[in-house]
Amino acid sequence: MKRISLWLVLVGLLYVLLEITSLAGLYVVDKFRHWEFDPVDVLKPQHVVAIERILRGDMAYTDLDPDLGWAIKPNGASGLYQANSIGMRRSGEVSPQLDEGMHRLSAFGDSFTHADQVGNEDTWESALEHQDPTLEVLNFGVGGYGVDQAFLRYQKMGRTYPAEMVLIGFMSENIYRHVNRFRPFYARNTGIVMGKPRFVSRDGALTVLPNPLPDTEAYRALLSDTDASLARLGEQDHFYQHRYHRSAWDWSPSVRLYRLLSYELGPGNARQQIIGEHGYVEGSEALRVTSELLQSFAAQVRSDGAKPLVLVFPNQADVVRFRAQGTRTYQRLLDDLTRRGIDHVDLMPAFEGEPIDKVFERHYTAYGNALVAKYLLPKLKLRLPSLPDAVLP
Repeated sequence: MKRISLWLVLVGLLYVLLEITSLAGLYVVDKFRHWEFDPVDVLKPQHVVAIERILRGDMAYTDLDPDLGWAIKPNGASGLYQANSIGMRRSGEVSPQLDEGMHRLSAFGDSFTHADQVGNEDTWESALEHQDPTLEVLNFGVGGYGVDQAFLRYQKMGRTYPAEMVLIGFMSENIYRHVNRFRPFYARNTGIVMGKPRFVSRDGALTVLPNPLPDTEAYRALLSDTDASLARLGEQDHFYQHRYHRSAWDWSPSVRLYRLLSYELGPGNARQQIIGEHGYVEGSEALRVTSELLQSFAAQVRSDGAKPLVLVFPNQADVVRFRAQGTRTYQRLLDDLTRRGIDHVDLMPAFEGEPIDKVFERHYTAYGNALVAKYLLPKLKLRLPSLPDAVLP
């Protein structure tokens, strides 16, 4: 009996040691790899705070949009950002009719199109206007967007302001957003706690799934009936379907550590199914939808009488990878754009030889945006021969 008791004590001590070691392991992987045990079917405290702000209407620059998920508010202002009366990032108003001798371009995309983290005067759109006074470059970019939302924003607003060319901004990480319907499923620490529409590819055609959180009542339900609301939001969301969910054993540090490492290091990682070690994963739903979105967007622009041009914005990780390995994360997409005959400009060469910390502060710095404009202007001249030669550098 005494021997059994000793064995039980020993087993208990070993179990306690396992749990303490696992707790330390959770701390280490969080600190050094930024891997946090974070089930996808849970609203984090910061998510709840953000939703409560939405319900109070406490949003200075962006607001809910029933169709797009969110959009810039008319006359919205916050810190460095200022919008005009139609919710376009611009310090002044524009008329649908263009002045004689001017050339209008419209830009749609995410935060790299919007030019986050710099003032209105330091966006690459403004830099283009400064380099060529005959250009009017309208900035319809919105932080956090995918090409899906940008395409719908073009349909909703863009054709009111006819342009010679529509610039379709694409940052390499956007590919994740095209299989996502609730931003926190994809970016767990996001400040954008909102729903969004997405497109699905069925029989070679794109079908839009509407924004599942179109109004404040839907957000109230998200707080009052969280489990059912998250399950509904996750039905067509890649990250909800492939990231781990809560379990009854999550109280145990060893279980949490095992589940976390199995996910982060295993083949089921939701992100690695889309962007793997060698870049975009061939045959993934995300790549297929992205390619078809860009094709549909470009076709719509051509149908409206303008020239489409896809701008591929590399992020900091893309530039670091290219300099180290000579390969692009998004090479498969570039190849697909070429195969489909979609005109595009890869902006990677714009930063050749430039110090990383001078170009990036997560987004492009004012200097980085100026490099984009300098590199892009001759490319525009090739496509718009009516632009005057004298303004080219």
